[in-house]
Amino acid sequence: MTRQPKHNSFYFNVDGEWVHMQADPNMTPETKSALVALVRAARQHIDTLPVYECPKCGEMSSGREGKACTKCMIAEFWE
Repeated sequence: MTRQPKHNSFYFNVDGEWVHMQADPNMTPETKSALVALVRAARQHIDTLPVYECPKCGEMSSGREGKACTKCMIAEFWE
């Protein structure tokens, strides 16, 4: 007999944005509110990251000032 996993992949809405989670969809309200608080904290942290322009492609990214974005660095690596 195979064991069925308790955690499933599902989406739920946090402040108008759909968030993908792998958790028990029948979670307690306390657990769901903790996950919502975690998503809000992560979003708040991401919003405080500085954004710079990539000197190679001109796209804006949250890397380091004067350094190439991840996409350009990977392309450079494979050249």
